[in-house]
Amino acid sequence: MTEKRWGLPLILGIAFGLIWAATLASPLISGFAAAVSLGCFVVAGGLSIQGLRRGKYDLRELQRVHEREELDSIEVGAPEDADGIVCVHCGTVYDRRIPVCPNCRQMH
Repeated sequence: MTEKRWGLPLILGIAFGLIWAATLASPLISGFAAAVSLGCFVVAGGLSIQGLRRGKYDLRELQRVHEREELDSIEVGAPEDADGIVCVHCGTVYDRRIPVCPNCRQMH
C-alpha cells in the first residue's frame, strides 16, 4: 500500500472549512479558519503532487543501486605502474579506471 502523506492536511482543511462555515457571524474566527483551511488544502495538494511525481519505482534510486553494484564489482588492486588518483575530497588513492572515489563516492 502506498503512503498517503496528504491525508492529514486534507482532513484538517475540511475541519477548518467546516469551522469557517459555522462561524460566518464572527469575522475574526471565520477569517482565521478560512486561512488555515486554505493553507491545509495547499499543503495537501503539494504533497499529493509530490507523491505522483515520485512513483512506487523511483528511477533515481534504481540508478544509485546500479552504480553501487558496479563500483562494488570492480576489483581494486595495486596498479603495476602506481598511477593512482588521489581523491581531492578525502585523500584516498585509487585506480584511475574507477570513475568515482570508492571511499567518498565523489567524481575525480
